[in-house]
Amino acid sequence: AVMIVTFFHMIFSAILANYTSKNILNVFSRVIALILASLAIQFIVDGIKSSFGF
Repeated sequence: AVMIVTFFHMIFSAILANYTSKNILNVFSRVIALILASLAIQFIVDGIKSSFGF
């Protein structure tokens, strides 16, 4: 079931990418990258806290 949902999501996103401008895609890509970086930093901070008992 997950593979089918992922497949349709990829198809829909490819179709949607054809109708949006490059600037919107670049902005969306940078926002997602910022969210991913903040999540990675949070994981690192949580790991350090649990290692040293803070």
